Amino acid sequence: YQDEGVKTVLPRYASAKLDFRLAPSQEPTRIPELVQQQLIKNGFEDVKVKYLVGQPGYRSDVTHPFVQLVSQAAKKAYGNDRVEYVPNSFGAGPAYAFGRLLKLPVLGFGIGNANSRAHGANENIRLADAVQATSLLDQVLQQF
Repeated sequence: YQDEGVKTVLPRYASAKLDFRLAPSQEPTRIPELVQQQLIKNGFEDVKVKYLVGQPGYRSDVTHPFVQLVSQAAKKAYGNDRVEYVPNSFGAGPAYAFGRLLKLPVLGFGIGNANSRAHGANENIRLADAVQATSLLDQVLQQF
């Protein structure tokens, strides 16, 4: 029930979409089976899992020269104490295709700050964030 007020009638059915970010060793087509087994184990035999789409996880080699180049450029653009290398990203993209299939390192960096409210209705960036990110991209492209 999505209209104003409350309604105590129970719906006949419910649905949900789940999104999983996989580790490099995980196979996406196996995940629905594992979720289904866990639901059954916990008494939810009537819940059915349907696989929609997926791709294997991927992680770039942290010792790859390009990873090091971006890391050093980020430290220059943002300051040594403000840069972290996070091996698993919560973001999505074609990392598997570029990484495993084309054997290219994949890194993500972008514009934002702790209060950017990423993907929210009030998502924002500060001009200073854009300047820093542009500086980082400029350094990476010049050094590459």
